Amino acid sequence: MSTVSKQQLRDDLTASMKARDELRSSTLRMVLTAITNEEVAGKEARELSDEDVTKVLAKEAKKRREAAEAYDDAGRQDLADRERAELEVLNEYLPAACPTPNLLLWLMRRLRNQAQPRRVRWVQ
Repeated sequence: MSTVSKQQLRDDLTASMKARDELRSSTLRMVLTAITNEEVAGKEARELSDEDVTKVLAKEAKKRREAAEAYDDAGRQDLADRERAELEVLNEYLPAACPTPNLLLWLMRRLRNQAQPRRVRWVQ
């Protein structure tokens, strides 16, 4: 999915509350709070576009990744697992990530180093 709207997040929050999915509900509440905070930040309140909502989601996902790493380093596997579970929920709303940069570099080098296209002789 390329962009996500605030209304879609609200609808999904309602559905997760009805399903009694505590993890999804708390994660979506956290995202909606971050969106509201972003809307009222600055001198003037504004309504975020779907692209801005996606940027807030990406920022929150980054926070979860960094927190999980910090908890791993501190030996708190239970908290790291919780952060990763929240990250999985957030990733459902984010567009698919580009392949790893190393893979792209390898592919570019491979294509660049390829010899001239081979000419095929058709035998009759």
